[in-house]
Amino acid sequence: MERWVHVARVISKKAEKLYVDGKLVSAVESGGAVRPFAHELMIGNSDFFGAPGDEPTGFRGSIDEVRIWSKPRTQKDIVRTMHTYLRGNERGLIGYFPLEEGRGQYVRDYSGHLIAGSLGSSYQADDRDPTRAEGVHLKGRKPQPRSRK
Repeated sequence: MERWVHVARVISKKAEKLYVDGKLVSAVESGGAVRPFAHELMIGNSDFFGAPGDEPTGFRGSIDEVRIWSKPRTQKDIVRTMHTYLRGNERGLIGYFPLEEGRGQYVRDYSGHLIAGSLGSSYQADDRDPTRAEGVHLKGRKPQPRSRK
């Protein structure tokens, strides 16, 4: 049986922190300015070249619920919402991808900001792509798509 794990990466001007199941597991100084999110989101894709043949790496596991915020979240914020569906209109939420489309590479943004997204590096499936998690149950109602704000 697969085990569901919640992972949150928080980046600010001062630090980058990684939380697993609501617990801080890594904190390092940040390199300065935070880059704005300005293009298509490629979930589970990495520009890091480390695979044999110097190919880009990717996450080959299952993913459910990708959330992007415009400000650093505290540990308390993360723990409070990690087991709950969002409404999509939460303050500071700029991208919400619950992966409710069922299948395929396209992922829909339920925040109303209409960010384009895909699983992996493109809309074409390949063996480096993550899959959609099945059977993850969160509290509350499943999200509904929102119109552009």
